[in-house]
Formats: sequence, C-alpha cells, structure tokens
Amino acid sequence: MAKKEFPEIKEKNEGKFTKWVEKNMSGMDTCKAASKVMRSKTKKYSPAVVKMANYANNFGCKTKKEGASMKDPDIKAAKKQIRKGANVLGGGNIVDDFGHKHGYKSDKLKELDNSRLVQRKKSQYVKQEAKSNIKSYRGKEIRKGFKNDPFFNGKGNQIRKQEIKDLKKTSKEDNKRRTSIAKGNRIIAKAKK
Repeated sequence: MAKKEFPEIKEKNEGKFTKWVEKNMSGMDTCKAASKVMRSKTKKYSPAVVKMANYANNFGCKTKKEGASMKDPDIKAAKKQIRKGANVLGGGNIVDDFGHKHGYKSDKLKELDNSRLVQRKKSQYVKQEAKSNIKSYRGKEIRKGFKNDPFFNGKGNQIRKQEIKDLKKTSKEDNKRRTSIAKGNRIIAKAKK
C-alpha cells in the first residue's frame, strides 16, 4: 500500500493558525499551541481551529522535529537518575558529579542545572529544609523555653514567631530567585541555537 501524501495547504490559508496563536495565545510557540488545542478535551476551540491545529501538529511540527538535534545522552541519563531520587543539592549530589565529569563550566552542566526538573527538585529540597527548621521552633517545650528565657525580656514568643516567618520568606525568595535565573538561562540557551 502506497503512503498517502499529506495534503498541501491552500495559499489563502497559509499562516492562519500562526496568526490565531499570536492573537489568542500570545507568547506561545505555534507547535506547543497546536498540541495544547489537540489535548484539550473540552469544546473550548472551534472546529476550524482544531482542524488547523491538527494540520500543524501532524505536518508542520513533525517536520520541524525531524530536523532538530537529539537530546544529549549524558544529560538524559543524569535526569533519569534524578527522577529515581538522586540528590541535587548538598554533598555528593548528581549535579556536582556531572560537573566533575563533564566540566564545571560546560554547556552540558548548564543545561542540566537550568532544567526544570533540577530546579523543581532543588525547590522541593529547600522547602523541606525550611519545614524541618520551622519544626524546631514549634512544640510546647520550645514555646516555654522562648517565653521563660530572660534574654528575650518576655518577648520570646514574638521573636519565635518572627523567626518562623523569616524562614518561610527566605525559602520562598531563594526558590523564586533561582528559578527565574534558570528560566532566563534557558531562554538565552534557546536563542543561541
């Protein structure tokens, strides 16, 4: 059985879906928008838009992907270890091991460290650490200790509560700062390609 050729798009319809994406999903890549429309289970999009998205998904985006380079096998293997539970922060972590193996200033290490997976794991690690530190400020014995400590002049409980707030705020700010830097680095890396 001969393979069917994909139908050519009419000249009057060229760029229609791209214009629709720019108008309705500003800032999103055309291929990502096409797959989002196709994944949508609701009747949110008109049949004409679904048809255009289907065409883009099956033809335009597939040919684009064929020309793209494959993912680096070393990075892929490191991410696999991270998904299985390898440490990304602290001593003996997978990111440092990767840097030692491939060079601490290498593009491979930058790509791994700036990946969403590593950033998500680091955020989880920081949140867990903050929770365990906050836990050390809670409990009857701790409250009594702060309340009765003469060093705090009777304001021990207020200071304890402020410490908890500061720990929460610091962990949130650290995560926000790190993820925004990583996002910027990913954008720069994409622009260089």
